[in-house]
Amino acid sequence: MTQQELRQYILEHRDDGDCTPSSDIDVVCFVEGATPIQDAREFEGLYLDAWVYGSDAMSASSDELLRVADGYCLYDCEGHGEAFLKQLQQRIEQGPKPLSSSEKQHTKQWIGKMLERAKSSDIESLYRRYWLAIDLLQIYFELRGRWYLGPKKSLIWLREHDSIGYHLFSQVYERGIRFDDLGKLSEYVTNI
Repeated sequence: MTQQELRQYILEHRDDGDCTPSSDIDVVCFVEGATPIQDAREFEGLYLDAWVYGSDAMSASSDELLRVADGYCLYDCEGHGEAFLKQLQQRIEQGPKPLSSSEKQHTKQWIGKMLERAKSSDIESLYRRYWLAIDLLQIYFELRGRWYLGPKKSLIWLREHDSIGYHLFSQVYERGIRFDDLGKLSEYVTNI
């Protein structure tokens, strides 16, 4: 595939409804015998993030690779790419291993401790507010037995499937992580 063909393909498939001018393009490559590397650069006016793995890393059991389950196969010289994407999509549909009741309880207790430590206005308390605000998005999905696929996909899912949750996360992130907003969000996330 030439650079021009790659650019044309990327431009045709880039706009999935949630791209912005600052959006990047993720490319994952599997190459026989390759040493894993990451590369981030501008590519013909677009920001490109690329990961290269050895072909032995092409495993649907890898949680790290679930992020590409909704991707496209640009070049598949041995016919494994499409089958791999289907395996990833099936794994997404099956969902993650559910948390045990003790894991859920531990997570809820951790959130409570973080909130308690975030009450003050000293620098450590403020740091804990940001830490909790970030972690709550992933915890929301874990407590509900759903895959967390990063902030972009998760926030889109919330907007489409849980308007209350989306509103609470929006308030926390848009209003500067105020303690009362964080408390309401924490209660919502843990109330399952």
